[in-house]
Amino acid sequence: MSQIIIQERDKFLIQLLKKYEVMSTRQIQKIVFSKINYTTMMRRLRRLEESKYIHP
Repeated sequence: MSQIIIQERDKFLIQLLKKYEVMSTRQIQKIVFSKINYTTMMRRLRRLEESKYIHP
């Protein structure tokens, strides 16, 4: 897989997860990906996980 380019919203998500440790996908979508399609958000979360920026 190609290397991921971290977006500002990814940085914001990583900061939130460091602070709260656990968030539901509903919370993540509402706070970070509010204008993004659910499927697109899930694909992005998978890429961040595969790249070890976040963990399940």
